[in-house]
This record gives sequence, C-alpha cells and structure tokens, in this order.
Amino acid sequence: MKKMLFPFVSVAVFFSLMTFSPAASAQVIEVKAGPLRTDAQARVTCPGMCKKVSREWNGQWRVLPAGMAVCSCAPANQEAQRAAKQRADKQRVAKEAQRAAEQRAAKQRTAKEAQQTAKRAPVITIDVEAGRIRNNEEAKRNCPAVCQKRGLVWTGQWRVKRLTTGLVSVCNCRR
Repeated sequence: MKKMLFPFVSVAVFFSLMTFSPAASAQVIEVKAGPLRTDAQARVTCPGMCKKVSREWNGQWRVLPAGMAVCSCAPANQEAQRAAKQRADKQRVAKEAQRAAEQRAAKQRTAKEAQQTAKRAPVITIDVEAGRIRNNEEAKRNCPAVCQKRGLVWTGQWRVKRLTTGLVSVCNCRR
C-alpha cells in the first residue's frame, strides 16, 4: 500500500508547490523516480517522469538517503521546441523540393538521351531479295533467315518488287 501511494503523493506535493508559488514554474524541481542505481537507468526513467509533470529532464538525478532516486526536471522550453519543429519542417520541405527537382532533372536527362540516341542511330531499312514468296505465311518462315544472313533483323514487312527481269519478293530488314 505504501509503494502504491508513493508516486501519487510526490505528484500531489509537486502540484501544491506549483499552485502556491508562481515562481515554481520557472524553477527546476525534483520528481521521485523510484530506485535508480545507474545512469543508464536514469536515462530511461527520468525523461518519462519529468514528462508526466509537463517538464523536461535536465540530465541530473540523485539518490536520497532512503535509497529513493529523484530526477531534476526543468520547465519545458516550448519556444525552443516550436523553433526546432519549424526548423525540422523547413528541412523536410527543402528535402522534398530537392527530391522533386532531381526527379524532374532525371526525366529531362532520360528524354534528352533518348532524343540524342534517336538522332545518332537512325533506323535504316533495306530490301533484301528473298526468292519467291507467295503469302504472309511463307514470308514469316523465310524472311527472318534471309535478313539474319546479312546480320539484319526482319521488320515484319515484305513485298513483291518488279524488276526488268520479272517479279521478285523482297523482305524489309533493319540493322
């Protein structure tokens, strides 16, 4: 029963001090934190204890003669918190703007590179004689091989060409 009342009593004492002393809100106060033995325990426990009383832990703590530890809590600096939040917001907005600019630049580079590649390597097609082709099925069977013999790729087009010696089928090939 004694252990359960302990945190409530310490918070009640704190609030009574705050009520009767207007300068108390600007002072550092000590909040009981239970048994703490190391700095590591204090770093974990004290920020939460100070937060419960709307304060910030200032990094200080001590052990009372009875073995109970207290954390030193300073008034929360709301102005500094607000300024830090504004700085963080500005940094976030700046990073988002930079990321958007980088994405636009990358798209422009990609488009420009595609245009330059298209300018550098125009598609050249040539007609290669393929013997007699009667229909599309024969063209699909014969033209890929005819083009491949010359290191080319069939475009899927073919036609019958009139020469002085007669008619000849040609496959349209590209590099």
